[in-house]
Amino acid sequence: MTACPTPRKGEPGPDGQRFLDDKILEGPAPILLAEVFDVLHARMSRRGIVEGIGREDHWEYPLEALREILVNAMAHRDYSPMSRGTRIHVEMYPDRLEVISPGGLFGPVTIDRLGDESIASARNRVLVDILENVRFHRDRRALCEGRATGIPTVLNSLRQAGLVPPRFKDNISDFRVIVPNRALLDESTRAWLYSLGQPSISPTQEMALAVLRTGRALTSDEYRIELAVDSKVARRELGDLVQRGLVRMVNQRRWARYVLDDAAEDPHPTLFSELLEHEPRHQRARAVRDRNTRESATRRQRVLELLAVESPLTRAEIAVRLSLGDRQVSYELTKMIAEGLVARTTEAYSDPNAAYRLTSPPA
Repeated sequence: MTACPTPRKGEPGPDGQRFLDDKILEGPAPILLAEVFDVLHARMSRRGIVEGIGREDHWEYPLEALREILVNAMAHRDYSPMSRGTRIHVEMYPDRLEVISPGGLFGPVTIDRLGDESIASARNRVLVDILENVRFHRDRRALCEGRATGIPTVLNSLRQAGLVPPRFKDNISDFRVIVPNRALLDESTRAWLYSLGQPSISPTQEMALAVLRTGRALTSDEYRIELAVDSKVARRELGDLVQRGLVRMVNQRRWARYVLDDAAEDPHPTLFSELLEHEPRHQRARAVRDRNTRESATRRQRVLELLAVESPLTRAEIAVRLSLGDRQVSYELTKMIAEGLVARTTEAYSDPNAAYRLTSPPA
């Protein structure tokens, strides 16, 4: 169990310390789990939320998620001779928690199938059976259920806490669970979502947009796993975000990934911090939305004027002539096609050679 003062392991903090805690814990599973929780409690921060006349304290990381991650690490680690002498590492950083267990994923379980309750595989079947009958002395619950519900419980706990979904890394020699401790829907992100002017999107779509706003790309499987939705729901909601012009698909079929469209990105990141300091929430969100609407209207008019003079043009040609981003042009063209102002010369939307023209002469 290691607690580090900086985001990089071994990097000294302001007072020169490289580690705030560095302990080797050993013993029976229930005792070991309790000791790890004690160390985490000593290092985790809590925030108080007032509801009505009461106050509720929330830990930096949901305890239910921590419990499942730690039990999974003990139950499914590699105990073979090749991994003998290798420990489970619990590393706490200012911005995240990492749990690293020896041995990668086992059997039919893969990263893209994590969270699927229909798939269960135990490297240590006897150990899992034992843990199902061992009680954690703090709540008298069994340490392990052996029903493939661990990862879904982690995802749901983090989602309910409004935290960024965890990242999973299978390195063959070890398996890592990385849990960021930042809020996914913070004040700035909520203002940005409101500024998009999309009131009918679902809560999971909001969370997906917040994840994409951090610079990540998501696959359909990652959307399903991290947001704990059915595969059909994941595909439908991603397709809806694409149709709205908020998200763009990169690559095709099994390699398809989804990224935030230029039209949904904030071109002036400092604007949010300025608004947060000086304006009420509803006023700052309206200001950002109005600014985005004005900029979109300007881009739209420029595209229409260009196509009125020179047509048909590909998306890349429009972007070059108007000095716009490809995703900005894609967003405007998608809206104008839906309105019947512009037509595409080919049916395949993903065809980079598709050209666009006005459906009627300009007024």
